[in-house]
Parts: sequence; C-alpha cells; structure tokens
Amino acid sequence: MAYFKRLSTGEQIATITTTLGDESERFMLVAEGNDASLWPLIDPTAADLDVLQSTINLPDKIFTVTGKRLGRFSIDARDPLESRTDIRLAKLWASIYLVVTDVSQGDQQDDLFYYGKKLVWRKSLPPSAGSALMFDATSGLMAIASAQTIKHSGPIPEGLYKLKAQVDPQQANVAQANALGDKAVENSREGIQFLPVGGLGPTQPQWGTFRVRLTPVGPNKAPLRTGFYLHNSYKGYTHGCIEVGDTDDEKSFFDYLFEYAQSEKSKKRPWLLLKVSYHDAFTTTKGGTTHQGSGRLAD
Repeated sequence: MAYFKRLSTGEQIATITTTLGDESERFMLVAEGNDASLWPLIDPTAADLDVLQSTINLPDKIFTVTGKRLGRFSIDARDPLESRTDIRLAKLWASIYLVVTDVSQGDQQDDLFYYGKKLVWRKSLPPSAGSALMFDATSGLMAIASAQTIKHSGPIPEGLYKLKAQVDPQQANVAQANALGDKAVENSREGIQFLPVGGLGPTQPQWGTFRVRLTPVGPNKAPLRTGFYLHNSYKGYTHGCIEVGDTDDEKSFFDYLFEYAQSEKSKKRPWLLLKVSYHDAFTTTKGGTTHQGSGRLAD
C-alpha cells in the first residue's frame, strides 16, 4: 500500500496546489509492506521535486515540490530502481496531482520573487518573455533560511527590495569599469553595472561580470545587514547577495535584465520590486548556480 499525505496535518491527499515558482509545504509519500522502496517522481520540466529524506530504505519519503510551468501534472510513486532506466516501464503504485497556478493573479506588489533556490520574474516582464521566468539562484555561505540574520554568512534576509532596471551610466561598459579599478566594486550606486573583466583591471570571481544593487524597502528580518546585490558569479555561494544564474534553457538573468532596461517598459517602470520569502527556517538557499554561465558576455 502507498499513499501521499500532508506532513503538517497527516491527512491523505489527492492534489497539491501551489503558485508558479513557490516552494510547497512538506508532504510525505507513505509506503508500506512491499512498497517500501517507492520514490516520488515528476517530469523535471514541470516541477522541481526535492526529497528531504534521501536514504532509499526509509519507507516514508518527505518532499517539497516547486512548479516550473502552469498546468496540472502527475506526481507518481514508483520503484526507483526501475524508473532510473525508463520511467515509462516503472511500476506505478500511487499518484497525486500538482496544480500550478498563475502568480500574476492576486494583489502582490513584487515583480520578482526569491524563495531559496529559484528567482522568479513574474510581473513587469521583458518584451520577449511570454510568461514568468525562473532562474537558478543561491544566497549565503550558510545556505539555509535560519541563518539569514548572520552577517557575511547567511542568505539575504526576508523582506522587500527594489532594483533599478537601467544601466548605471558610470559603469555602462567594461572599459569604464576597468578604468574605475577598485571603485567599480566599492561604490554603492544603483542600476545595472558592468564589472572589471581583464584589460586594465582584474577579473571579479566573487562578483562575475554584472551586478545590480538591491535596496531594502521597509523592514526586513535583519535590518543591520546591508549591501546586497544580484550578480552572476556562478561560484555556488555568496556572502548574502543573490547569485542568479540561468533558466532551464540556459539564458541568463542579465540577458533578460538588459533587454528590459533597453525597452520602453523600463522608461515607464525603471524600478522593480523583489520579494524575499522562505517557506520555513529549514528552507535551503542553495540553487544550481555552480557552473559557467552561457548567457550575455561583458562587452
């Protein structure tokens, strides 16, 4: 026998509903008797599924799920040994539906949303984006929400931030950034900034090639922590900034941000709002950003 249940209440469930890009609450796959090795599985293009108990011999698997596109998708409980080779041939023992709803509905004021592993751009989109965009994203050396008040180590604190989606005229290309030297990094100007890359200045392995400052709007969980940015270093950790990477089709965040900055939309709405919110204290803030970005290069 196998079934899914809500971890908070223990009720058996048939459907999980969440908004696009928002990590769900915790659920459990209960497998009894001969079903002890079952594993929850879903199409990876539809959702990220994180199993929090990874020992395969444990009968109960605790997991969260994050919808990556709108629609109704099946989460199946299958034998993991069979499903590794061909999910179509694996034996199905239990199934529920994941319903991913539209984040554009409702009264949220934020344009972008960071929940720990993904940055979701869901309103005020660049012209080429037909729907919400999701990017890999990492924050913190201690990559867990409970560490958000720890200076220089924890992830960015929960709260609302604004970013100027226009290019900083003093760092509008690599030559300007190189000429500024250390001041290219030490300044606190708003806007999208090119960073020193070769030539007259050093590379910036901690920062990457582009960054944009995040300024708090109202209170947050750690008001004494400051100096946060979105940047594209692809190293897999930060000291509190958000390292933002690529979409599943390997287009980078800054590809889209430059597109927005050059559009008529940016003239009408130069400031975008980013909401940071974690599901609970155990939420991981380590996304899949440890790789070489394939998007826009500094020019």
